[in-house]
Amino acid sequence: ADLAVLMLVLHHVERPADALAAIAPGLRAGGHLLVVDMVRHDRTGYQQTMGHRHLGFSEADLRSWAKPAGLALARHVRLRPDTAGKGPGLFAALFVREGGAAGGSAPAARGAAAVTSTRRRATRR
Repeated sequence: ADLAVLMLVLHHVERPADALAAIAPGLRAGGHLLVVDMVRHDRTGYQQTMGHRHLGFSEADLRSWAKPAGLALARHVRLRPDTAGKGPGLFAALFVREGGAAGGSAPAARGAAAVTSTRRRATRR
């Protein structure tokens, strides 16, 4: 696949690093994984009321899970909070599957522009 998306999933998973490792092989070399989830927070009640296994994640958490999964963390952005929202803040993280196209690995610096480029190529086929 060119792109996989996990939207507010990882905080429900027992071992998020294992989830990334399971998804990565389904991506082509140079493919992208977009993760949107909660930043680290202290709302422990969410574990009892909503079944959250984790109280959000830090960029360091994601970075530590990337390499063993065959991914590189290309970009991590904290999303602007909804002023009417009451929940924890969110982040968007873009991972790139290592082992890119012929001639080397996909550079992580392509970031979000690579997602747009990939989508354009797919629609031309």
